[in-house]
Amino acid sequence: MGGWGSGKKYWVRTKKTVEDSVIFSIKTFRSQIFPNSAGQSVWTRSNGQKSTLGFCFTLTETERTLTINYRFGEGEEIRIPIRLQITPIKHGGFRWWFTCPLGANGVACARRVGNLYLPLGAKYFGCRHCHDLTYRSSQKAHYGERREKFLENFVKNYGSRGRRI
Repeated sequence: MGGWGSGKKYWVRTKKTVEDSVIFSIKTFRSQIFPNSAGQSVWTRSNGQKSTLGFCFTLTETERTLTINYRFGEGEEIRIPIRLQITPIKHGGFRWWFTCPLGANGVACARRVGNLYLPLGAKYFGCRHCHDLTYRSSQKAHYGERREKFLENFVKNYGSRGRRI
């Protein structure tokens, strides 16, 4: 038993996944988007913990905002205003979008997205790109390619006997 290559698959680094995050989708609010509408949404984390998210829409001629509030950790109140965008649909009407509220190095992300995510350990909702999330299926899809690349590099640097060349 054992030997080289058995045990932990250290050549594969995995990112946090969309499937392990709380997903906040604009689709769930289509019927509730009108001036000064408010409500609550409840979600259950993978560990069974339930959380509540309150929301309120502010829609005027110049402002389209969804304000969400929820508790983080031991009760820290988080309140985030999220700008909303609309795009016309080909056969009439329009589609609603979130504007990602996160940013890096003082620059706002401002991506137009349909879903915002709250991964485990994160404090704020943001887009998939800001949280560097991937899909579980894509991690499995290229597993063999990443393993081959690791082994090629290993043999190139250490030889087939595992000694540094």
